[in-house]
Amino acid sequence: KKDLLWTQAIISSMTEAERKNPSIINGSRRARIAKGSGRSISDVNRLIKQFNQIKVFMKKTKKTGMGKFPFKLN
Repeated sequence: KKDLLWTQAIISSMTEAERKNPSIINGSRRARIAKGSGRSISDVNRLIKQFNQIKVFMKKTKKTGMGKFPFKLN
């Protein structure tokens, strides 16, 4: 539960542009986000790394068709 609160704090400390395009987050932005969220720079780095890993995973599942549901969602 704490991890979710920390993640929320980090994301809340980002600007709208940083949320939309995390690739623009450089070292000074990471330091500002960490300071604003009360977390360490390594926590911010960890969150960005996890986001990128999920992004890659989602692309792979989309290509292989594993991301499709065998039924319709209403």
